[in-house]
Amino acid sequence: ILPLTPPAESSGTEGDTLELRVYPGADGRLALRVSASETISIEWNDHTRSLRIGARAGAVLPKPVARHFHVVLVRPGHGVGHRPHARPDQEIRYDGTEVCVQLPAAGDRPRPPVGLTARLQGDRLIFTWQHSSDGVIYRLKRTPGAFGPFEDVASSLVDPEYTIPLSESGPGLHYVVTAINGGGESPASASVQAPSPVAAPRPTATRPETLFLRVPDARLNPATLGAARRFPATIAASDSRTHAPKAA
Repeated sequence: ILPLTPPAESSGTEGDTLELRVYPGADGRLALRVSASETISIEWNDHTRSLRIGARAGAVLPKPVARHFHVVLVRPGHGVGHRPHARPDQEIRYDGTEVCVQLPAAGDRPRPPVGLTARLQGDRLIFTWQHSSDGVIYRLKRTPGAFGPFEDVASSLVDPEYTIPLSESGPGLHYVVTAINGGGESPASASVQAPSPVAAPRPTATRPETLFLRVPDARLNPATLGAARRFPATIAASDSRTHAPKAA
């Protein structure tokens, strides 16, 4: 297990990306010294083709910054040279707790991602899917029909989520996602159709109407008791209740 430090212009502090090159053929162990008092144990099991990164040991920061490991399984034409590899076989976001990943055999393509969904959130369209254990990066594609041809929406995605403005989508478009590792690109996932925005219902227009109520006025002369006066009241067309103004 050979660790490659970040480029010289990097700060070299926590949060950097560190490449781990694994030379298969036998089990391997590495005690990675993070600081003067802190180490990380890394083990490679050649039989199961799994890499285990142990929990931090030693003085640990109260809130350690996540470190990213790019794991490269060395083989002919892959993982050679002194520069970081552009297409690692696995990316690990390490937050200080133990993590174990299994690397695919050389030449094995990853399985297609599953669980692709598309949902609306305001003026954005958000795609999510389940993380693939044997993929490294993802590619989101779309097509006017359900079966292609597909065009790329985004590539080299690390996280199983991607957001586009709703204005960049359209009705009837179908989306798929693929996973990519050192062995190639997976078949496409099951497709999902982008949801169309639901138009907000238009408010029901109301038209005020003026009614006149005929009520007796006891304040009038008894001789005219029972005479009618006109009191205005307003009622909305969608409301059957009337509200007469309170008598003075």
